[in-house]
Amino acid sequence: MYMAIYGHRHLGFFFRPVVEVNEQGLRFGGLEYSWSAITRVEVRDSPFDPLVGYFVGGYPWATVYLNDGKSIRLNGRALEKRGEKAKVGFFSSKTNAFRELIASFRSHGVAITPSAGVIVLQFSKLIASALIGLLLIFAILSYFDASL
Repeated sequence: MYMAIYGHRHLGFFFRPVVEVNEQGLRFGGLEYSWSAITRVEVRDSPFDPLVGYFVGGYPWATVYLNDGKSIRLNGRALEKRGEKAKVGFFSSKTNAFRELIASFRSHGVAITPSAGVIVLQFSKLIASALIGLLLIFAILSYFDASL
């Protein structure tokens, strides 16, 4: 028996299952995978940083990497649970089903990592803020040096 079936709705009518989740693991592409068969889940989502959505792309997603080399791409805005209407959060732009599925991965000990684009953006913001701080310090020092 499956706990939940997650999928995407096509043309507003047809529900196409993507992944089925239960306590032992998940079912994808007709194959059963245990929770230990998931190597990692890469999530591109940063609800507190609007620049991530602007520079990296417009919608949240997750890629589930399996130990047999397959991967499952989950659209955070379009994913829904069978039998429930998809509700997209105003600020997060993710469906409740997407949040629920990511929480399920976390509760079963699957490694959740940010995407490479998010990491690069955060690093570049760190470097930019450090450079602005240094420029501000040198501007203040040159002002005091000229006035003395």
